[in-house]
Amino acid sequence: MEIAFTVEGRPPRKGGDLSMWGKPSEVPLLIRLRKEALNAKTQAKLDCFQPWTGLQLKIFVPKSELPKVGDLDTFVAGVLDGLQKADKKADLHEDWNQPEHRKIHPRNAILIKNDRNVVSIRASKQPLKGKQKAYYTVAVETIEP
Repeated sequence: MEIAFTVEGRPPRKGGDLSMWGKPSEVPLLIRLRKEALNAKTQAKLDCFQPWTGLQLKIFVPKSELPKVGDLDTFVAGVLDGLQKADKKADLHEDWNQPEHRKIHPRNAILIKNDRNVVSIRASKQPLKGKQKAYYTVAVETIEP
């Protein structure tokens, strides 16, 4: 079983002292990720992935931005955390309390129950030609042990 989807812009990043769930710069990115993931899950009529899970993340950015877009590992961590339920202790930005975010609220797992069950990760940053805007693709799949 696999779910794949595309999201405009760059992925959310995990890192630093403040929880990404409370960072004004990351919240809109998390909202986009979670909305697209929920749409893909709903269309596929699936529930959250349980053990064992694989993740593929491909980030596409203009070639000139490739060296400065950010560290790949922070994007992987941001996407993994963004697809599961936020930690109970995480400080949440007030935007999460908006009624339109009820289904994608951080207290709900979207695609992954717990990222400790992710046993395979493939990630890359790839250059875009011309003036295309950044986007990324996510694929989550069941892995047979």
